[in-house]
Amino acid sequence: MNNEIDGEPELAAFTRAGEFLAGVEKLTDLDLHSSPDDATDRCEQREVEQLCQLLDEYQEQPYLLDRSLESMVSPVVVTLRRALQADSSSMGSRRIARLAKLLYWLTKVRGSKTIVRFFPHDVTDLSFLLDLLTSPSDLPPTTSASEANQTGPLSTSWELRYCLLLWLSVCIRLPFSFRLLAPGAEDKIRHVGLRWLRTSGKESDAAAQVVGRYFSRDDVDIVSLLEMCEVTLSSQGDDFILLPLLGALCIVLACSGPNKLHPVLPRLYGLLALLPEANDTKTGAALAKLRGKVAGRIALAHLTASASSSGIGIVSEEAEVIVGELIEGLAHPDSIPRYTSAKYLARISLQSPPDLALQVVETVLAEFETALLDDAQKLGEARVQGACLALGEMARCGVLARLPAAEKDDVVKRVLSHTLQALRYDHLSAMHVVGASVRDSAAYVLWSLARTMPASSIDATDAQKLAEHLLCTACLDREVSVRRAASAAWQESVGRWGIFSHGISSLRATDFYTVSVRHRAYLLGAVEVASYEEYRPAILAHLTGESAAGSVDTGIAHYDAEIRSLSAKAIGKIAEDKAGAVVSALVRQHLARLADVKKDAHKLEGVLLALASLAEATAALSNLDVRRSLQAEIFAAVCSLYPTTRLVKSQRIVFEASMLALAASAPEASDGADENDWFGPVHLACDRVEATAHQAAGAALYRISGSYDCASALTSLLEDLDSRNTGRQQGAAVLIGSLDFDAVSISNRAEAVIARLCDFLRRDGRAAAATVEARRNGVTALGRVLERCLHGENPSLSPCAAAAAYEALLLGFSDFTSDSRGDVGSWIRIATTSAWFRLMRAVRLPEQTVQRAVAAMLRLALERLDAVRTVAGAAVLELSDHAGPNAASLTELDSLRDTKDADHASDWRDLEWASARILPLLRYSQYRADIIEGVVCTNTQYYTNAALCDYVATRPASGSEIADEAEADFTLPGFLTSLVALAKARFGTNRVFIPLLFTLAELAEAAGFDAATTCDGPEDCMPSLRDLLKISCSALEKTKSKARLSATCRVLAAFVALPSVAADAAARVPMFLRHSQPWVRQQTAEHLFSTISAFFPSDVDQELETLLTETDWSVGFAFCHLVHSS
Repeated sequence: MNNEIDGEPELAAFTRAGEFLAGVEKLTDLDLHSSPDDATDRCEQREVEQLCQLLDEYQEQPYLLDRSLESMVSPVVVTLRRALQADSSSMGSRRIARLAKLLYWLTKVRGSKTIVRFFPHDVTDLSFLLDLLTSPSDLPPTTSASEANQTGPLSTSWELRYCLLLWLSVCIRLPFSFRLLAPGAEDKIRHVGLRWLRTSGKESDAAAQVVGRYFSRDDVDIVSLLEMCEVTLSSQGDDFILLPLLGALCIVLACSGPNKLHPVLPRLYGLLALLPEANDTKTGAALAKLRGKVAGRIALAHLTASASSSGIGIVSEEAEVIVGELIEGLAHPDSIPRYTSAKYLARISLQSPPDLALQVVETVLAEFETALLDDAQKLGEARVQGACLALGEMARCGVLARLPAAEKDDVVKRVLSHTLQALRYDHLSAMHVVGASVRDSAAYVLWSLARTMPASSIDATDAQKLAEHLLCTACLDREVSVRRAASAAWQESVGRWGIFSHGISSLRATDFYTVSVRHRAYLLGAVEVASYEEYRPAILAHLTGESAAGSVDTGIAHYDAEIRSLSAKAIGKIAEDKAGAVVSALVRQHLARLADVKKDAHKLEGVLLALASLAEATAALSNLDVRRSLQAEIFAAVCSLYPTTRLVKSQRIVFEASMLALAASAPEASDGADENDWFGPVHLACDRVEATAHQAAGAALYRISGSYDCASALTSLLEDLDSRNTGRQQGAAVLIGSLDFDAVSISNRAEAVIARLCDFLRRDGRAAAATVEARRNGVTALGRVLERCLHGENPSLSPCAAAAAYEALLLGFSDFTSDSRGDVGSWIRIATTSAWFRLMRAVRLPEQTVQRAVAAMLRLALERLDAVRTVAGAAVLELSDHAGPNAASLTELDSLRDTKDADHASDWRDLEWASARILPLLRYSQYRADIIEGVVCTNTQYYTNAALCDYVATRPASGSEIADEAEADFTLPGFLTSLVALAKARFGTNRVFIPLLFTLAELAEAAGFDAATTCDGPEDCMPSLRDLLKISCSALEKTKSKARLSATCRVLAAFVALPSVAADAAARVPMFLRHSQPWVRQQTAEHLFSTISAFFPSDVDQELETLLTETDWSVGFAFCHLVHSS
C-alpha cells in the first residue's frame, strides 16, 4: 500500500519543546499532596494527555528530543522525588500518578536506557526506594500478581511502580557495599525484584533491570540467579517469569566482568540446553531473541576468558556450537531474532582469530548465495535478510576490514555482488508483498561497506554497478523506507569514497526530501539522475523493466499498478528532456515489445502507458515530420491490438491504457485511414460499466473526433442510447459528450443529439435512461455538448433547442432518486452542478436561466449530504469571483466573494458555516424560494440548524426598522409568507414538508416568532402563522407517515405558546387527542405539558396538569370524548 502523503512535512527538530516544558512546569508547580476537585482533576488529566500526545508525534524520530531531554526529564523526576520524600503516604495521590505517567511516556518514546541517565542516584535514595517498594502490606514473593496489586499504596498506578523500579535499578549501581549503605538492603532488593518479576505488566521489565543490575555487582554471587533460571526452565510452568528472568540474565552477562563469569561458564552453557530451540515454531519472537542474546553473550564470555588467560582469543567448542546456532538463527521467520543473531555473529567474529572470522563470513556468504538462488521458497526472504543483516553488522564492526589480505578483496567483491542482487529482491506472493526488508538490509550492507572499507577495495566496474543500483533503488523503489536507506548508502559512498561520476550533483536528486514521496522520487529524482549520460541507461532499463533478473519485474512491468503508471510518466519525462536522443529509440523499442506482452495484462498495460507518455513527449521534437510519424506509428499499433488481443476487451486496465495511448497519439489531421480502425477499440467502452473506462475512452474520442469523420460513430452511439444494456447506455452517453461538435462531419447533427439527450434525461418514457448512472452520464454529456455548440459568436444551436436543453439540464437539480445504495440521486445533482458551472463559465446564457441555475445551486449548497454541499458551495463561491461572460447576471453574489476574501478558506462540509454564508442572500427574491427550501430541509428530529434560528431571530417586524435598503424587502412577515408558499407547494412531498414542520416547531420553541406579535398593518404576521398552522394540521387522519404525525404534534404544541395563534392552536387540540393512533394522543399530551410548563410555569392549572399527565391515552375514543367534555 502507498501510505505516503504529498506535502506532509518531515519532522526536523523538536519544535514544540517550549510547549512541553511549559506544560511540565504547570504540573510540577502543583501541590502534589492535595486532592483537587473533580473539575480541576479532569482539567489536569487533559493536560497530561495532551503532553503524552505531543510526545507520540515523535515516536518515529525520538532522537529529536535529545537536545531538550534533560530539561524535560529532570523537573519531573526531581518533583516526584521531593514529593515522595516529604510524605511517602501520598503515593496514592492522583497528581503523583499523573507525573509518573508522564515519566513513563518519556521512557516509552525515547527508551528507558536513555531516560534513566537523568534519574538521581544519591546514596540516600537506595534506602528510600526500598522503603517505598517494600511497604508493610507487601505480600510474600509467592503471591500471585493479581493479589499483590490489590493492596498497598503502590496499587494505584502501575506507571509509578515502573518508574520507581527503574530508579532503583540506577541506585543499585552505586559502587559501595550494601552493608555500609543500608543494612538488610540485599534481602530487600531480592524481594522487590523477584516480586515484580512475576507480574505480567510493564513492571516486570523494570524488575528485570533491578535483578540484572543487582546480580551483576562484584559483591553479589550469580549462582542463586542461575539456580532460579534452571528451576524455572526445568519446571516450564511459570511463563510469566521466564522472559523477564532471561532479560535479567542478559544484563548480568553484559555488565559482569570476566573474573565473575569464568567460573560459571559451564553452567551458563548448560542453560542453553534447557531453553527452547530458536527455530521451533512454538517459540515466540521474544523468547527466540533472548535465547540468541544469551547464547551470544556466553560465547563472548568464552572468548574473553580465553583471551585473558592466554592472550589469544581461542575459540572453544562451546563457542563454535553457539556460532553455528546463530548462523541458523539468521533464517528465523521473525526479523527480531534474525537481527539479534546477526549482531552477535559480528561481535563474536570481531573477537575471534581472523581465520575463524573468515570461516564465519564464508558460511554466511554461502547461505546468502543459496537463498538468492531459491528465493521463491517459504523462508527465502528470511534467509536473504538474515544474511544481509549479518554482513552489514560485520562490515560496520570492522570484521571485513581485518580479514586476511589475500582473501579480503575476493570477499568484498562477493559481498558486493550478492548485495546488489538483493537490492532487486521484490516478489508478490499469494497473500502479500515480500522483499522490502531484504532491500532495506541490502542498503544497510552497502552503507556499512562505505563507512569501513577504503575506496581501493572496489574497482571501477563494481563502482559503476554500485552507483547504478543505488541510484535506481533510491529513486525507483516501491517502499519509502528502502528509498531512504538507499539514499543514505549513496550519500555515504559519495562522501567517503568520492569515486563516482557526478556524485555530488546526484546527491541533490536523491536527498531525503525528494525520495520521501514516491511521485517526487520518480518524476523529479529519477529524471534528474537520468540527465547524466553515465546513469541514464540504468534508469531507463529499470523503468522499462529490461534490467530485471530472474522473476523480478521492475518499472512498467511491475506488479503494482501505481509503479507502472509512475514509471511510464518518468519515461515520458526523460524522453521529453532528451527528446532528440532517446524518443525515437524508446518508441520503437516499446512498439516491438507489444507483440511479446500481449498475454500478460500487467506488462501490456505498462507498455501502453509508456507509449502514451512517449506520444506526449514527441511534442518536444523540433522535426514536425518525425513527430507525426512517431505518433502515427503508435496510433496504428494501438488500433491494431483489437480484435486480435483479447486482453483489450477483457481487462479494464489494458483497455484504459490503450485509450490513453490513443488520446496521446491521435493525429492532428486525418490520414485517410479507415475509421473502424480506431472506433472498434473505443466502442468497447460501451461494453464496460466502470466509470474510469468510460472517461478514458471519452478522452480518446475527443482527440480523435477533431481529425476523423465521426458521423457513423455518432449514429452507432445514438443507437446505444436505446439499448437496455446498462453499461452500453452509460458508455454511449459519455462518448457522445466527448465528441467535438465543431467538426464538420457532425456539426449539423448537434440539435438532434441534444434533443435525444433531453429525452434521455427524463424520468420516464421509452427513451429515458435505464439507470441512475446512465442519467448522470447523460447530464454531463448534455452540458458538454451545449458548451461546445454555444461557444463562440455564432452558436450552432437555435434558441428553441437551447431553451429545451436548459430545462432538461435544470431537472437534474431536483433528482432525489434513492435505492438500496441510498441517495443515488446525489450523483445526478453533483453532475448537474458541475455541468452548469462549466457552462456558465464558458458561454453567455439568458439571465433568467442563469439565476434559476444559481438558485438551485444555492439550495444544494445547504443540503445535508456533505458531498453535494461541498461541490455546490465551491461552485457558487467560484462563480461569485469568476463568472466569465455571465458576471453581469450574478452581481448579487458579491457578498459571497467578500466572504471568500475574508475567510481565506471555505469549509462547506460544515453545515452551520455554509448556512451562515448563504442565508444573507434571502434578500434577493430570485434566490429566496430555493434557499428557504434548502435550509428548511437541513432540519430533522435530531438536528436543528442554529444558523437559521439566529437569522430569523434578527429579522425585524417591518421594513422601516431596516437601515439597509437592500434588505428592506425581506422581513419576518416576508419570511413567513415564503414558508407558507413552500408549505403549499410541497404539501404532498414528505421529503420537504416534514423538515418544514420541524423547522416551524424549532423556530417557535426558540422564540424565533416572538417579533410576530408586534406585526400589524399591511405586514401583519398573524394570517401567515394561521395559514402555517392550518396547513400543518390538514389531513391529519389521512396521514400515514409516523414522522409527519410526530412533527405535526410538536408544531401544534409549540404554536399554543404563541399569543397571536394560541386560540387557533388550542381549538385543534381535541382533534389530536381524539386521533385514532394512541401514540399520537400520547405525544400530543406530552408536548402540550412540556410547552405549558416551559412558557406558563406560574399559570399551570392543577386539573389540566393531572389530565395531561395521568390520563391513559391508550384507551378508545369514548374516553377521549369524555376528556374533551370535561
